[in-house]
Amino acid sequence: MTPHRLTSSELRAAGEALYGRSHWQTNLAMALLGKPGSETSRVRNWLAGEPIPDGVRRALMAALRS
Repeated sequence: MTPHRLTSSELRAAGEALYGRSHWQTNLAMALLGKPGSETSRVRNWLAGEPIPDGVRRALMAALRS
C-alpha cells in the first residue's frame, strides 16, 4: 500500500501547528532541511504544488507526535 501523499494544505497546517502562523516556513525549513534561507523556497514550492517528498511527511509526523 502506498503511503498517503502529504498535501500543501496538510504541510501548512502542520507547520503552523508546530511553529505558529508567523515565520513557520523558515522554522520548518530549518527543522527539515537543516538550514534557512534558500531552503525556505523549497517549502514555498511545496506549498505551490510541487510534490512533497515522503521523508518530509515522516519527519512532520514524528515532530507532531513529540
